[in-house]
Amino acid sequence: MHLIPPNPVEPKELDDFLSGGKDGFILFRIPMMADQPSNMRKAAKKGFALPPLEFGELTEEILVGAINEAIYNSSYRETAHKLSKIFLDQETKPLDRAVYWVEMQHTVSQIVSRSRAAREVQLVQILPHSPAAGKQINYNKYLKTSVLMQSSKMKLNLSSTLLLPWLLVFLTSIQMEEVSSAKILTISFMSSKSHRITYEPLLRELARRGHEVTAIGPILSKDEKNFKNIQTINQEKSFSKGPNFFDLKLNMPAWLEGFFNAYLFLGHRLVGMCHDSYNLPQVQKVLNETWDMVFFTPLLNECLYGLVYKLNTTTVIYTQTTVFTWLADNLGTPNPPSHVSSILIGYDERMNFGQRFFNVFRSVYDWAILNFYYFPMAQSAYRTLLGDPTIPSIQEIERNASIVLMNSHISFSPPRPLLPDIIEVGGMHLIPSKPVQPKELDDFLSGGKDGFILFSM
Repeated sequence: MHLIPPNPVEPKELDDFLSGGKDGFILFRIPMMADQPSNMRKAAKKGFALPPLEFGELTEEILVGAINEAIYNSSYRETAHKLSKIFLDQETKPLDRAVYWVEMQHTVSQIVSRSRAAREVQLVQILPHSPAAGKQINYNKYLKTSVLMQSSKMKLNLSSTLLLPWLLVFLTSIQMEEVSSAKILTISFMSSKSHRITYEPLLRELARRGHEVTAIGPILSKDEKNFKNIQTINQEKSFSKGPNFFDLKLNMPAWLEGFFNAYLFLGHRLVGMCHDSYNLPQVQKVLNETWDMVFFTPLLNECLYGLVYKLNTTTVIYTQTTVFTWLADNLGTPNPPSHVSSILIGYDERMNFGQRFFNVFRSVYDWAILNFYYFPMAQSAYRTLLGDPTIPSIQEIERNASIVLMNSHISFSPPRPLLPDIIEVGGMHLIPSKPVQPKELDDFLSGGKDGFILFSM
């Protein structure tokens, strides 16, 4: 759902250069940390990418060989086209699907809050369905299959009365559409541009539809109508004090990479950033405002759960990848390690015995680090900063999320069981391309007889 029309490439010479490739271009990615290596391994297994180039082993010979393989082996291009067709074969666009579910949660929360406030009004659902399945019914159907009754005056078994069909006709005939905007907060203390671009199109689309969106975090972007940015701390300055990831990658033995956990490496710095950010005036101001919804990305931002709890409003969780192992456990969605691989490993669903064994080990390993090391540290931080030792645990707050939007799609991610309140919206940032700017760059790219090569470092 994060797929949006790209902005013109700057400078124009580069834009012109890219557009001029007769046969397209080759993109090389060099993974450094977290799920980057596993993502590249999955892409290679899918057949549309070469195996990842190891940063510490990169030589001129290896690079030239990879370029020639990508140019002259047509299978990569053919597989990419095939997967692209699978991705595009969707009933609704990912961005539209994400907007629908966010607005649906706002509408349902209004209905529930009003019925609770009135007290004498009770929502009686005529169409039987489970609470989870109820989230799949749109607003019109929800109203058409529900009856508002005064519980203090009468209680009827509507399913057994002959008046039911006539009552439905009457309610449908008097139904009036209701449109209301929401005051939405999205907040993160730790983020990256690569993460934010996957969900910012959703925030901007909500703003274009009349919702008031405020984004608080270390990454700033352009303000527009109904969309406001507020910066927290200087994240780059904060991380510049710690170890360099390039040095870490070069000095880390290959066998140790399978045990690398970002929370183990960054835990204390994340909590330090949490303390610095909570005390900022703009964050304190948020605590004193009323919000209709919080849009929250929990990865590396778990110390924000205390703030989410204090705001006491509808919570939409967004995951930049498929649901993390530890988050799946908290949400109650099935996560069998026999065929659901950890995102930090990159196996597909066809694992052999050795891979299954290591997948179980890695899942337990990550779970232990989160639950016995980082979560207690983050919980202690937000309870201290907010002055409330009774704030629930991270796991309990996660269980009360309204919905989860997941950046994945079957064309890339292996199949896995999901609860109805976990919605796949992968690709919502993809947008139609625009002409390359400036013209000189466009001309340069257009003149490439055999395409061009782009390095993304």
